[in-house]
Amino acid sequence: MTAAKPAWTGPAPIELPKVNSVTARAGRQRLVVFIAITLVVFGVVMVGSASSGELLLKGQPQWGLLIRQGLFGLIGLTLLWMAMRVPLELVRKLAKPMVWTSVALIAVTMVPGLGHSVNGASRWINLGFFQLQPSEPLKIGVLAMLADHLSRHQPPLHWMRDLVRSPGGVALALAGSVVALQKDLGSGLVLGSTTLVLYMLAGTKWSVLWRTIGPGVALVVLSILTEEYRRERFLAFLDPWAHPEAGGYQLVQALIAIGSGGPFGVGLGHSVQKITFLPEAHTDMIFAIIVEELGVFGVIFVIGSFAVLAAVGARIAMRARTRFSALLAAGITAMVVGQAAINIAGVTGGMPLTGIPLPLVSYGGSSMLITLIALGLLANIATERRPARTFVLAPPASLSDGTHDDDLDAFHDDDEPSNDYLIDDEATSEHDGARSAPGARAGGGRRNGRSPRTRSRGR
Repeated sequence: MTAAKPAWTGPAPIELPKVNSVTARAGRQRLVVFIAITLVVFGVVMVGSASSGELLLKGQPQWGLLIRQGLFGLIGLTLLWMAMRVPLELVRKLAKPMVWTSVALIAVTMVPGLGHSVNGASRWINLGFFQLQPSEPLKIGVLAMLADHLSRHQPPLHWMRDLVRSPGGVALALAGSVVALQKDLGSGLVLGSTTLVLYMLAGTKWSVLWRTIGPGVALVVLSILTEEYRRERFLAFLDPWAHPEAGGYQLVQALIAIGSGGPFGVGLGHSVQKITFLPEAHTDMIFAIIVEELGVFGVIFVIGSFAVLAAVGARIAMRARTRFSALLAAGITAMVVGQAAINIAGVTGGMPLTGIPLPLVSYGGSSMLITLIALGLLANIATERRPARTFVLAPPASLSDGTHDDDLDAFHDDDEPSNDYLIDDEATSEHDGARSAPGARAGGGRRNGRSPRTRSRGR
C-alpha cells in the first residue's frame, strides 16, 4: 500500500477579487485619465527639447514654449476634470450651438485684421496669450451633433433623403468648407472621416456610404491638384528624394532624424535635426524628434499609448448606457486616435503630410485643450450612471401613428424602451421591471407586435 500524501501546509492560494461592472467602469475611466496626463507631461518635455535650441539661436528664452505648453496642459487638465462631471444631456443640448458658434468663429478668421495668418493660411484668431483655431471646437460639436441625430433616427436608407439632407450632410459640407476657405485639408479629412465612421457604426448600409466616399475622394484629389503646395507634398510623398531641397525637404529631414535615432536614440535634448534643419520640429514633426532622441523606446511609448487608448475607448463605447453615449465615445476615440495615426503616417512617409498635430504631444493650445475636453467626455461616459428621464425619447412618428416600418423593426430590438435606448442590462432592468409589474396592462399597448415604448416627460 502506498503511503497517503501529507496534507498541504503551505500558504493558502491567492484568490483574486472579483471585478464587478462598477469597478470595471471606474478602471476604464482612470486609465483614460492616466493616458491623458502621461501624454501631456511627455509632450511638454518633448516640446521643450524640440524648441530649446532654435529659440536660443533666435535670442529668445530657451524654455519659453515649454512653459506655455505646460500652462496649456494645466488648463486642459482642469477642463478634462470639468468635462468628466458635466451632464451628458447638457452636451447633447449644446451640440448645435457649439457647431454654429465655431462656424461663426471660422468666418471671423477670414476678416482682415481679425484672423491670424501663418504660411498663407488664415485659420486662427489671435487672443493674445494664444491663437484659437475654431476648427478644433468644431470637431467636438460635430461629433455630439451627429451622435444626437443618429441616436434619434434609424440609419440612412436613402443617400439624398436620409444622409445628405441631414446633420451628416451638414457635417460633410463643413468639412469641405474648412478645406476650401481655410486651406486646412487635415481638419477637413478628420471631420469627413469621423462623420463616415459614425454613420458606419450606426448601421448605415455600405451602398449608401460608398455614394458619399466616392465624391469625398474626388474632392480631396481636386483640392490637391488646385493648390501648388499640396501638389508638392503629394509628389514628395511619392518620391521625397527626387526634390530634397524643394517639396521633399521637410519629409527628407524627418526621415534623416528617424534614421539617426537608431534603436536607443541619441539622447533626450541631443537632436541635431531640430536645430534649423527640420521645419516645425516642435509641432507637426515632433514625432521625428521623439524617434531621433529616444529611439525605439519613444516609438513604443507613443504608439502604445494611443493603441491602449483605442482599445479602452472601444470598450467604453461598447459598454455605454445609451446609444448617444456609445456613438459619442466611438467618435471621440476615432478622432483622437485617427489624428495620431495620420500624423505618424505623414512624418514617416506612409501618407502625404497634412499638417495635423500629434494629439497632446505637439505644441499648440487649441489642439491640447479640445483634445483634453474630448477625453474628459470619454472618461465621463465610462462611469455614466443611469440616465435621466430626458434621455428616454418618444417613439418615432412611423410607430406612434400605428404604421409599420420593416426597416425600423430590423434596426431596433423588441424590448428597447425608446429610440435612444439604454444599452446596459443594469440600466434597462428598471424598464423591464416596469413592463412586467403586476399592475401593468398585458397585451394592450403593443403596436404591430412590438413592446410599448416609454415616452419622455416634458417632451
